[in-house]
Amino acid sequence: MTSRTAFITNSLRCALAALMAALLLAACQKPMVVYTPTDRPAAPPRPEIRVPEPPPPPPPPPPPTPHQAAARQLTEEGRKLLGADRADDAITVLERALSLDAENGRNYYFLGEAWLRKQNFEQAREFNRLAELYFRDNPEWLRSVARQRGRIDAGGK
Repeated sequence: MTSRTAFITNSLRCALAALMAALLLAACQKPMVVYTPTDRPAAPPRPEIRVPEPPPPPPPPPPPTPHQAAARQLTEEGRKLLGADRADDAITVLERALSLDAENGRNYYFLGEAWLRKQNFEQAREFNRLAELYFRDNPEWLRSVARQRGRIDAGGK
């Protein structure tokens, strides 16, 4: 080996040893944490988010009274009489049902239907109006009441 080659080899070995020593020292050193002061005050703690409990289910409706049960049977009988095209008999039965349970909207609806079939549009309109009052919270029955009102209005004009 020539002195020049030996010099270059030694220089490379020294440079390599220095590089390895630097890497070893860098790996062992703890990371430096720099805190920067801010001008803003600390944020207030976030309020705890509370998810409300779902409301309890509504209580079941009370069982019908004996008068209400009898009225429901009469209402069903009146509905069947209307189906058999016996409006006069249906009116008699539905009025009895109404005397037992004046808060059953079905009685008013079927009485409106019976009077409509007898073409007494004034009576039909009044019972239809009462049925609408009792079914104000029942969208399905309200649609039936509205259709009935349309038939009453079409025949009564």
